[in-house]
Amino acid sequence: MGKLCISTGQLAAPGAYPKNRRDAGFFSLQTAKGCLLAEGSHTLANLRRDGSFAVGNSIYKWVFFIYHGNKQVDKKTWAALVPLIGRYRSFTTELDAELPGLAGFVQRLVDERKGPSYTVKNPVVYNGALDDIDSRDQIKMILVGDNPGRREQEQGRYLIGPSGKIAETFFRNRPELAVDFRKNVLILNKTPIHTPRTAELKELCRLGGKKLAGAVFSSQRTMADLLYEFWKALAGSGNAGSSGTAGKGPVLWIIGYSEMKAGGIFEAYTEKLKELSGADRLFKEAIFFFRHFSMNQFSIDLNKKALPKEPLRQSLERIGAEYRRRILG
Repeated sequence: MGKLCISTGQLAAPGAYPKNRRDAGFFSLQTAKGCLLAEGSHTLANLRRDGSFAVGNSIYKWVFFIYHGNKQVDKKTWAALVPLIGRYRSFTTELDAELPGLAGFVQRLVDERKGPSYTVKNPVVYNGALDDIDSRDQIKMILVGDNPGRREQEQGRYLIGPSGKIAETFFRNRPELAVDFRKNVLILNKTPIHTPRTAELKELCRLGGKKLAGAVFSSQRTMADLLYEFWKALAGSGNAGSSGTAGKGPVLWIIGYSEMKAGGIFEAYTEKLKELSGADRLFKEAIFFFRHFSMNQFSIDLNKKALPKEPLRQSLERIGAEYRRRILG
């Protein structure tokens, strides 16, 4: 998959796009909702004078060209990933539209808490890093955090705050895992709804009443569904995890499990994950649970539980599987 390059709002004049048939590389064309319209290394569409695009016999008001570099993407993987990313993007957009009062409720949480104040700009956060994945990148891991924090809602990307920096440093300092955190890891969350602190999701539900509480609940089930679909798409592409997985496909780390218990903030996510993993053994065996990266909980727990002379990968797999049995049974 590649980078979002141009949309109708950025094009200067009518004509064919890509502009030059000699342009090197592989292009795909999709709608704003992620529907794949065409792909190839040739001209894909024509911009009309009214700002719409003609693709074959159809007219589209908004389309996106995505450039994949000189190496052609694996078509099977691309065909699976494009609608998934579109579905995920559309889900966050629609959820935000369905909750017009959400930003106000989150702002109230910010204003009433101790600590620095900030303006809530993006109460439902799509991880824009997915639009940066290039066809030459190899996704070795899917990592699931809790929910977007302050910096995530400001920049529209997941795990870019202090916890993300700790995670990035962890992988950089352990070359034996062969994982570049910013290139080889697809990051999702248990819900895309932002709060200053994860624990404040409960207070947010109280402030917003039944409708908002229901949205937080259903968003977790949707994100669990998306996790499974992303894993299946990548499992079929040969993107094998290099940091330990019992089955085919990328290793799957779920960071933070304390609120996944019955009555916890992420109970709905856990229940959906149990449904999905109960029906797919390989998916279940690919899942590993760990403590949060924040305040170095992950590394402290790893160092505490690692056995003398045990290889790092083996320690991670053993510890993560132990927590998996605790959460999923």
